[in-house]
Amino acid sequence: MCGAENESVLHMLVSCSDVKRIWYLYPLRLEVDKFEGPSFGDWCVYVRVYYKDSHWWNIFFAMLWGIWLRRNTCSFEKRRKNMVVVIHNAVSLVGDYEQAQVVVSSPTCNPQHLESFWKPPANGVIKINSDAAIFSDNSAGLGGVLWDSAGDVVVSTCLHL
Repeated sequence: MCGAENESVLHMLVSCSDVKRIWYLYPLRLEVDKFEGPSFGDWCVYVRVYYKDSHWWNIFFAMLWGIWLRRNTCSFEKRRKNMVVVIHNAVSLVGDYEQAQVVVSSPTCNPQHLESFWKPPANGVIKINSDAAIFSDNSAGLGGVLWDSAGDVVVSTCLHL
């Protein structure tokens, strides 16, 4: 992305000059310049020594994912995502996740209390829900369901590739 070095996992997620700024600007203020190891795995072990709080790790992994998505946007869509947007999205994702955990673990949890829940489509409209998964053997699964306005399944399918 930056053109300064050949892309490696460590460079892409940690040592690229743009990424260093992201790590420093995001809420945990991680100073990646202090790390001098050879690999991304070594960096994760290094970070783990200093940070134990699970809330911190939620933000950390969301930030890694945000940096990865930023890289993919640049590589495949030929546009750059703003660093502030990447940070905001990662922190918001964790906030949404933690809020959902509070609501779901509540003894009075009612689906109508959630911000959104599945609703059948309007009359004459078909709703499509789909999902995909990648398994440890590198195979993939795809699935889909078509619903009518009564909430009945019209068609469903799944495929293992």
